[in-house]
Amino acid sequence: MIAAWARLWTIPVACADAGVRMVETMTFAPLVVQGRLPAIQDAISDPWSADHAELRRMVGEKMVAWSKAAVSLQRDAMTLAFRPLSRNPTQMWSDWTSMIEIACRMPGRSHRPIHRAVVANHRRLSSKRTQQTP
Repeated sequence: MIAAWARLWTIPVACADAGVRMVETMTFAPLVVQGRLPAIQDAISDPWSADHAELRRMVGEKMVAWSKAAVSLQRDAMTLAFRPLSRNPTQMWSDWTSMIEIACRMPGRSHRPIHRAVVANHRRLSSKRTQQTP
């Protein structure tokens, strides 16, 4: 029971970490779009010599990241829904605190795959831009 209460003290740190990741995502997402616009423009003007690998990444990476986010939300929601049914009633306080912990950490956990994809794309595209700049 002490461990369950102690975990509640880490929730503000997890929320702050999720907030930082969300701000990074909001900062880097427009830069990723800006970095990919030349590839889209080149594909429109000359489809045969377009960067098809980059164009495929645009869709595939989004689908993977959003799918992982959805799986994370579903897993946490199922844990919240079924944990009280699968435990001993005498562990009510432990269940209560773990349910709060899961609910508070859901946004950060579900956002993590999207953040990873955006940050990785930003790093890759910015290094690609610096290599192209004379």
